[in-house]
Amino acid sequence: RVEYDLTVSGDLEKSTANGGSINAGDEIDGSTASGAVVGGTDSYGFAGDHTDLSVSDASAVTVYVDGEAVDPAGFGPERSISIVGSGPRAEYDFTVSGELEKTTARGGSINSGDTIDGSSATGYVLGGTDSYGFAGEVTDFSVSDPDAVSIYLDGEQVTPGGSTPDREITVSNRPYDTPASYQFSVSGVLEATDSVNFADGDEISGSGASGRVNQGSDTYRFSGEVLTFDNDGPVEVIVDGDVVRSSAQS
Repeated sequence: RVEYDLTVSGDLEKSTANGGSINAGDEIDGSTASGAVVGGTDSYGFAGDHTDLSVSDASAVTVYVDGEAVDPAGFGPERSISIVGSGPRAEYDFTVSGELEKTTARGGSINSGDTIDGSSATGYVLGGTDSYGFAGEVTDFSVSDPDAVSIYLDGEQVTPGGSTPDREITVSNRPYDTPASYQFSVSGVLEATDSVNFADGDEISGSGASGRVNQGSDTYRFSGEVLTFDNDGPVEVIVDGDVVRSSAQS
């Protein structure tokens, strides 16, 4: 007997494809199905993408999507973030732009002290590891004691940043005639300079910022590293005096 759960991004219904059975032991709740197979076949028709699949014994089943065999481990979020504690208690919270789930990557624990609410997670580490799988980008990240943790994003260590913002990022579109909006996140502390116009819609939330520039520039001070940056419209991004992104180069 192999139990399974699957989730898709659109409509989901039972079908008899590949000789699939339809019985009361398999349940559909919205875009999620759960059931079990014992030598037989369960089939579903769906719209959108398959976003998650878990099976109790992957070696005992074969999974087909649109007629082709696939690896059950290939489902779910493709990106990862791990918070590794070094001893002192460090609390964290972060938000991503897509799906978010707890994982055991890097020996991560799954316990009730860590909470996921939609695309946001909160928790704490002592000497252990908390890991998450996610889709999209990290849009906000903060940690109470950056010196007490190591952070790994997609397997690469990034600097969490200390309590003093000693770096600078400027978003400018002075050379362009078209306004632009932007959002970014850093791994440490983030604060605005006088160039940031909160009255015009610029905003800081934790370790993330969003705003708009129109033939002007916004400058922020931060610690750690820039984790994500997205823009709609032409901009130049300058970090510590170096141009790291320019719409004129694309």
